Amino acid sequence: MATPQQTPSGELNLKQLLTVLDAYRKGDFSARMPNDLVSPLNEMIRVVGAVAKGDLSQNVPMEIDGLKLQGQFLKSAQIVNTMVTQLGTFSSEVTRVAREVGTEGKLGGQAEVKGVSGTIGAALAW
Repeated sequence: MATPQQTPSGELNLKQLLTVLDAYRKGDFSARMPNDLVSPLNEMIRVVGAVAKGDLSQNVPMEIDGLKLQGQFLKSAQIVNTMVTQLGTFSSEVTRVAREVGTEGKLGGQAEVKGVSGTIGAALAW
């Protein structure tokens, strides 16, 4: 089964995409989804996997294989990148406060991370 190709105008050939989806429905998983549908998801998986391992230096690129992300791929990438940035800021602030208390003996230090709520926001509001 062939992988759907982009048309000369850069748009996905919908007929080929439907052929792949129909093959999946019938249990034929040898067909492959086009890279412009799979690559953004793979990039997000890569970044979230890095975060799970403690690496907060990774970000999802806003352009993959020369194509700018659009729609839900763009929104998801922005959310993942914001999450990584906020976790990095939170981590830095917790480290700073721990250093102030543990090394410098300063009491009453408080971490400050703008724009967070929920569990992280509650943890900062001690």
